[in-house]
Amino acid sequence: MTRKLFSLFVMFLCVHFYQSSVLSTKTDHLNSVRPPSNIKVTNISSTSATVSWDPVIGTGHLVKYSIVGIPGSGGSQYTTSTSIDLTDLQRCKQYQVTVSNVQAGGGDSSPVFFATANNYCLISPSSNPGYVPTLYISNVTVNAVGLPPMVSNSGNSAFTKYFEDPSRKVKLVLGSTGNTISVTKAGPASQSPGYVRVLVDFDGDGSLGSNPSEIILFSNGSTNATVTGTFSVPSQNPQKPCKLAMRIVSSPSVGIETCSSNGEIEDYEIELIDPASLAVNETAKSKEISIYPNPAAETLHISGISSETDYEIFSASGQKTGEGRTSENTVDIRHLAKGIYFIQLKNKENTTRLKFIKK
Repeated sequence: MTRKLFSLFVMFLCVHFYQSSVLSTKTDHLNSVRPPSNIKVTNISSTSATVSWDPVIGTGHLVKYSIVGIPGSGGSQYTTSTSIDLTDLQRCKQYQVTVSNVQAGGGDSSPVFFATANNYCLISPSSNPGYVPTLYISNVTVNAVGLPPMVSNSGNSAFTKYFEDPSRKVKLVLGSTGNTISVTKAGPASQSPGYVRVLVDFDGDGSLGSNPSEIILFSNGSTNATVTGTFSVPSQNPQKPCKLAMRIVSSPSVGIETCSSNGEIEDYEIELIDPASLAVNETAKSKEISIYPNPAAETLHISGISSETDYEIFSASGQKTGEGRTSENTVDIRHLAKGIYFIQLKNKENTTRLKFIKK
């Protein structure tokens, strides 16, 4: 009896060891064919990007990429490394990329999305850390023929891109003449000769100022606080994939550079409008949303909304700094540090994003 029990015990151990070995082998196999994780896309330019991922067991990886919604518009590349450079991308397109482990049964990773840039040189405060312009842009006003003016008030910053702020979109009518722009300077150097240049990428080639007709204002050493210019708009829409831009550069120095990290630079989105569409009236101005005072110290007043509207506040770097619901068309901003912010207002149909300054 004892011998039989011992034999059964030995048999049980053998079976258990075999099952554990098989399970371990299956687990190792699954790990070996599992797609890479922590996929990142960096060094994004107008036509290239770098894709990287964490190492996994295996000898190679297949990277597949395409324009979102257009299968077959990209390609695939094989590599034995943990990163690869994609160099045949189209500018201003939304892409998706996956990485798979080239092993039998290995599937694709979850897609990672990214967008290629335009050719405009990108400036940011990090380009010149700690730099505070002595001559900066405090107001930009564009009076386009047949359209409401675009008015942009701002504080001192090295670079600001207003593409995501619909209230600062510059709308221009194709073929129009007699449009005007004014730029007001401020700062310690505003009483000295200052230099202002305004450029519009009318042909959509991604290069600002490559064509002399794209320079719509150049103030060379004026001591006036506000400088103005009159300009015309081409009759043809370039129909390019990228958003068109208007760049304003101010500098206290003679050698004003379109891509300099000195002075101040502001970028605005341009929308070119067919003159035939002007027959359709825009939404009544009384229904537009606006905030005041701006700059503000304690309370923002908001017109054009219901008494209670959900809002979110973001810093200039994109970090959320507050959220809630308006009370009697006001928002308390006493908790914010001094600086530039964006408030995003949400109603049933639309989302409006406006810039303000906490003083």
